[in-house]
Amino acid sequence: MNPKNDFRIVELIDRFFEGSSSAEEENTLYSFFTRENVPEEFLKYKPVFHYFATGIVEEFKVADAAQKRFNMRRKKQRAVWWAAAAAVVLVILSITALKSLQTPEFDPYEGSYIIRKGVRIVDPKLIRPELEKTVEVAMAQHNEHKRLIQEMNESENAYIQEIKRVEELKKEIANRFVDENVKRTVMKILKI
Repeated sequence: MNPKNDFRIVELIDRFFEGSSSAEEENTLYSFFTRENVPEEFLKYKPVFHYFATGIVEEFKVADAAQKRFNMRRKKQRAVWWAAAAAVVLVILSITALKSLQTPEFDPYEGSYIIRKGVRIVDPKLIRPELEKTVEVAMAQHNEHKRLIQEMNESENAYIQEIKRVEELKKEIANRFVDENVKRTVMKILKI
């Protein structure tokens, strides 16, 4: 390599660490540092540019995927909460209706009716199983929603652990550099 090209690489490195390099200039640096015959005075920068050319892209892919999973879980969690709330309201209304209709000398279902296929059914013996089945279904849905919420909370905890792991990896990468200026620059870029 000739001194003119060495000066150009130094200039590109400076621009890179100042955050003013273009994508084309960065690609030039990545190509330069992936070669086998990198001049000795530039060897200390080789791990940095190797990381930016390959490793950082993978980390951002992992973080983006984790964020998308987290957002999807949040949407599902909201839907489950609303469904659970509706099930609880249905159960409370059913229980309240059943209790308010009960009197010692009066059948609580007497006077109630259901309509099936356009036919009005008033027989309390036929209505009672329908209402009890409705309560059972509501309770089963409520229990299923509680289970789903528990699963989502566990998934959210796993997401938080993954984010912490990525932050630790960033710190680990920054600490690999001996040169304090390079280390500070890497930490700034990684937003540590």
